[in-house]
Amino acid sequence: MSPVHEVKNLGRLSQAFPIEPMPFKVVYADTDAMGVVYHARYLDIAERSRTEFVASAGIDLGQIEAEHGIWLLVNRVRADYRRPVLLHETAMVTTQVLKSGASQVWWRSQLHVGAHLAANIDVATACFDTKTKEPCVMPADLAARIATLTQPTEPS
Repeated sequence: MSPVHEVKNLGRLSQAFPIEPMPFKVVYADTDAMGVVYHARYLDIAERSRTEFVASAGIDLGQIEAEHGIWLLVNRVRADYRRPVLLHETAMVTTQVLKSGASQVWWRSQLHVGAHLAANIDVATACFDTKTKEPCVMPADLAARIATLTQPTEPS
């Protein structure tokens, strides 16, 4: 059976996929005393972008939880800060799948200010059984859908 048939219950890729970069306007609450986006705030920004990316790909994590009894939980984070993002700047945020395995997915969110790369935020999510709270193998339909989204690059 082709992957398109295996993932039919997850929905089809939208016409707008891949999603447009998500704008993030920096306000005072995002910054430290120097007016620079606080380092931990990048994780929140990456989470929002990853959530939009997953939704735009037609993946309903609530449906996955209800049908398969799994969660995709963050289990590893890498941040590469290359340029400070400042108060009142607007960063454009994109997310992609770097690689996926039997139970884990690596995502990369990039923040750009103008033509400058400000940060790479790499996040690994792993499948966990909602009842046992133990790691588990990703359901075949979700693995097939994520495989169609995977980019040919690796986390650095």
